Amino acid sequence: MLAHHPAPPAHHFTPHLAEVVDAATSQNRLFQRRTSVYQKYHLLENIRKKSWLGPPSETIYGGISFSFENDDKQIGIALAIRDTVYFLDFCEHHFSIEQYEPSEVGEVITQFIIDQLRTYEKDHLEKFFGIALPSLLVEKCPALCSRMWAELDIVPFVLDPHGPQRLEWVNMELWQTKTLDERAESIARKCITYFGPNQAPLLQVGFRGLVDVDAGSTAVLTSLSDYEKTVDERTWRAVMKYAADMKERNVKIAFFSSTPQGGGVALMRHALVRFSHALGTNIKWFVPRPRPGVFRITKNNHNILQGVAAPDQRLTNQHKRDLTDWILANANRYWFGKGGPLEPPEKGGADIIIIDDPQMPGLIPLIKKATPNRPVIYRSHIQIRSDLIDQPGSPQEECWQYFWESIRQADLFISHPVEAFVPSTVPKESVGYLPAATDWLDGLNKSMDDWDVGYYGRVFNGKCREIGMTTIDYPKDEYIVQVARFDPSKGIFDVLKSYAKFHDLVKDAPDVSIPKLLICGHGSVDDPDGALIYDSVIEYLSRDLAHLKSKICVIHIPPSDQILNVVLSKARIALQLSTREGFEVKVSEALHKGKPVIATKAGGIPLQVQHGKNGYLVEVSDTDAVAKHLYDLWTDHELYDRMSAYALQSVSDEVSTVGNILSWLYLASSMSKGDKFSCNDIRTINMRSIPGFYYDAEKKKYFQIQPGHTPQSQCEPKYTNSEINKREKQSQKKRQKVAHHERTRLERVKRTKMLYNPMLGILGVEQETGRCRVLSKDTLSQRAMTCANLMERRELVNLNRRGRQYCHEFARDPKTGIILTALKATSTSNFSAFRPLSSKRPWKYDERVDEGIIELNHCDWVGSVAINTERYALVVSQGLLSGKGTDFAVCKLIEPDEIYGRSSRSVFQNYSVFKRKNASFCSAAAYPGAHSCSFIIGHGNELMVVSSAHGMHSMGRFNVYPADIMAVDWISNSEVIVGLRNSAVALTDWRCAASTTRLVHSHGVKKLKMVGDSKVLVAGFDNTLDMYDLRFTRAAVQRHLDPNSRSHRSSTPYLRFGEINYNTLNDLDVSAELGLAACATDLSTVQLYSLYTGKLLEASATYPSSPRCAGDLLSRNYLNPIDCVRFETVVEPYEYGKSTQISDGRNNTRATTLLVGSSEIIEEWSM
Repeated sequence: MLAHHPAPPAHHFTPHLAEVVDAATSQNRLFQRRTSVYQKYHLLENIRKKSWLGPPSETIYGGISFSFENDDKQIGIALAIRDTVYFLDFCEHHFSIEQYEPSEVGEVITQFIIDQLRTYEKDHLEKFFGIALPSLLVEKCPALCSRMWAELDIVPFVLDPHGPQRLEWVNMELWQTKTLDERAESIARKCITYFGPNQAPLLQVGFRGLVDVDAGSTAVLTSLSDYEKTVDERTWRAVMKYAADMKERNVKIAFFSSTPQGGGVALMRHALVRFSHALGTNIKWFVPRPRPGVFRITKNNHNILQGVAAPDQRLTNQHKRDLTDWILANANRYWFGKGGPLEPPEKGGADIIIIDDPQMPGLIPLIKKATPNRPVIYRSHIQIRSDLIDQPGSPQEECWQYFWESIRQADLFISHPVEAFVPSTVPKESVGYLPAATDWLDGLNKSMDDWDVGYYGRVFNGKCREIGMTTIDYPKDEYIVQVARFDPSKGIFDVLKSYAKFHDLVKDAPDVSIPKLLICGHGSVDDPDGALIYDSVIEYLSRDLAHLKSKICVIHIPPSDQILNVVLSKARIALQLSTREGFEVKVSEALHKGKPVIATKAGGIPLQVQHGKNGYLVEVSDTDAVAKHLYDLWTDHELYDRMSAYALQSVSDEVSTVGNILSWLYLASSMSKGDKFSCNDIRTINMRSIPGFYYDAEKKKYFQIQPGHTPQSQCEPKYTNSEINKREKQSQKKRQKVAHHERTRLERVKRTKMLYNPMLGILGVEQETGRCRVLSKDTLSQRAMTCANLMERRELVNLNRRGRQYCHEFARDPKTGIILTALKATSTSNFSAFRPLSSKRPWKYDERVDEGIIELNHCDWVGSVAINTERYALVVSQGLLSGKGTDFAVCKLIEPDEIYGRSSRSVFQNYSVFKRKNASFCSAAAYPGAHSCSFIIGHGNELMVVSSAHGMHSMGRFNVYPADIMAVDWISNSEVIVGLRNSAVALTDWRCAASTTRLVHSHGVKKLKMVGDSKVLVAGFDNTLDMYDLRFTRAAVQRHLDPNSRSHRSSTPYLRFGEINYNTLNDLDVSAELGLAACATDLSTVQLYSLYTGKLLEASATYPSSPRCAGDLLSRNYLNPIDCVRFETVVEPYEYGKSTQISDGRNNTRATTLLVGSSEIIEEWSM
């Protein structure tokens, strides 16, 4: 059976709720299903290596049910697991909700469900595709659905008990008789009905051609707060303004396009309707019922207008009649009838009509005949060859004249932001420009973890093997990619020719591996050319590039957005060599992932690629230039890193779904009021023309269509930035006042804990009404200074009385008070312990008595001392000078009831000493939870784990790094952060030995410490001290790190610490609770830094003779340099085995102290 490991906490996890989740898990029924380790062994090896080899995981589905119990004092949660055939497993948990605040209930349940799903996937090596759950649970846990989608790549389906997807689809009487787990299994069966045979959610289209996006919004992938994070604050403010106007006046928008699936238009409309539903605006999308032969005609028209059709191909009279009949049949039967979208607005029809592309412009005359005053917008998504249209008698001129008879009746003509895309027959005063858009939160663009990336990579390779195509064996294989439909205008043959020339250039280069080429894309329902072009590409590959066939993969991707996401995310370089193009938002998607793009100067592509900064622009069919740029990017790593970094921050809000809907809402809001546009208004329908939105023309480059085209300098007075900010502040103050009144009216006033500990409030003063203020960095830094000044010192141990010994390293058990010290004498080191005289705080010690000694002979340096939560202790000592190797001493401390008093028994029991022949620098960290894994150790370039159970100890290696490990720390119960001598900081999952470089420091790493759940403080050999945010830091991609090289590039830190004043850094520790970082250096004072500002805290101005100076932590001068510093958090008052309540009814407070070791002295600083 596979080992069960604790689920890693998600970044949304609230630490103070951990005990509640753990308590719920310990007292309820867990999953019981067992997985055969022999059947899964091969897959497990591929997962550990993040490999795309091997078969994909089995797919499973789930259902969640919940109920209130015991007069609403408990909540029961059941999670059922099943495949497409039968029920597999379930778990059930009951939460008592009386012990925590009502606002915390949803967080606890959400985190519990996320952990259970993640753990089940990892333990059984299976992939969840969908989870169904009741809408009442989503109301209780509003973040649950978006976290399932974002963190676990699971599609959540919310079943409304009163809607068409109601839970009691059998009957209510039967539903009431089912137990909680039986209801969950029924919901899981309902979940499966939303998926097709290929595990893709079914596309649903209603009777009138209404596209039910996300199964009629049953699949809830995102929330408004998720969208808000994808754009600038000013963009979001403008969206909310126009959305509010649309909802207040109930303005209805209807989009019409030819197909609900495949192609860029369908992708944009899915994202637009999904976001509209989250906003609450009324936007619907309709498609016609398909008819045999019609899509062949529409595709021919598409090719003719783009100039890629055969010269003799024309739009015939029969084709015109077929198109007209098709449009009339759909319009009369589905759209103009009662309840249809083309009914007059006063009868419930749409207020604004938008027609996409030249498939359906025949609707425009019908709409204008029925409702002449209803605004109609024609949206063109393709590159129309206006130069060929101007040639009399050309196929383009003939085709365009047919469509223009209908399009000319539209109120607006919206094109991609290229002036040449608009034929000269279109009046300039009716033209607007708008780019294509993409959704940063959908399956095409969202971030996915290595588990999900590996799954989709193996699915991709499985499809390749099915047709005998070359596979991509990532991470062994690196590759270049073009993602596009198999269309005559996508330049696929130019891609093959460019790669062949690049291969000839790079094959003779020394020590350079040759990447593979991947050409892939989805198909489209209305694109009959896809199969023809694909077959032509395969024939060309077999005939002319047979010698490169093993290096080239050409494949139709199954209808899965995540597969496209994965192949683009893991590619080295992206290509887009279109010969004709509209806008091709795939370019922006690649840039958003940090991929340099080589693209042609076709259509709207030059508006996205900045030549020489985030990619290269070449002339159409210039394959020699493409090959040269590929060679430069592949061989010049510094060039690649620079372009990749610039690409990440060069994409505008205007190509996001949020930015795109802002333009449509602005148009709909204005046109539904009957506003008339001037020429300048029409030609700048984009975010810089929208009142209230500030446009940064220097950063963004879209819509720069002609010289002199500049953003509007004047806006309506009530929509200026200052007016908007003023109204926002007034509204925010009003909301805060109302919320504060409601809170104090309904809740009883409680005495706050902040009054009892000054480190938790500003000098211990806080209002008792429960109102909490957001503190600025300066305020938090002042609080840290206050805490440092309030600390008083107390001497714990003085080894002067014991002879010539000094303490180089020490650690104290915060529960029992035992101090473990590594004492250095003339020729030997020993591992000694001092126990307190009693359990009462503050602890007092008699340093003349050793309570146990472990001799460490022939060692001249003590590397590390650590104690874990299970009272296991570790000391690492090394013979760096003598060459005697390294000793790792592990022992168990005695039981707590035997610690205090004068027991003659040693505090050590069942100790073992492991020896290694080589003497390398070591760093160790104790496991933060309760598990058989006790310590993680970095020894040389090896990462090792020490496990202890039932008095037995074992040590083993589980990872090797390219450089010496200088520092280690735990991020969570399953993830370790490692600092290397070559300046890399890596993240490692100790359960499967998976490792990745997360950031690069400016020099070799000397010490590091985690600050909270997401930040890390790193000290380098170059006397630098920097803090990084692991959520946003991107590692500089360098194959061979050399911190002494001039070309060494480091990651950008979250915060730089100034005024670094030391030659040697001996130790480092942090207290996130106090906001302090303590450094032990070759100076005789403790160096304290603020974690909020990075500034060194300085002592107050007192006279040297003042008694305050000797008792101030910032002023205290020791006789010797500081050797060791340790922040320690204990619960006060603490007595082992006794109640944690004190007489006056107050809860215990957490007190943070600082232990300082300087030569033979150990002192405690506390408030």
